Amino acid sequence: MAKFRTHDTVYWNTPQGITYGEIIQKIVRTGSFHGLIITASRNDPWYVIKSARSGELAAYRPDGLEKA
Repeated sequence: MAKFRTHDTVYWNTPQGITYGEIIQKIVRTGSFHGLIITASRNDPWYVIKSARSGELAAYRPDGLEKA
């Protein structure tokens, strides 16, 4: 599994195709993000990504992301 840091540029696959964005936050605690319950921990983090295309925020697990 790749190690990601804040401000890394990453890409992921969506139904619309490959999308790029910037990691703006690492989530390491269980909580809510835009109504979605995220179960995260230090050993199983999630990342908040800002899409370069739309500017929208989304949360992703690291296994769905690749460094650009």
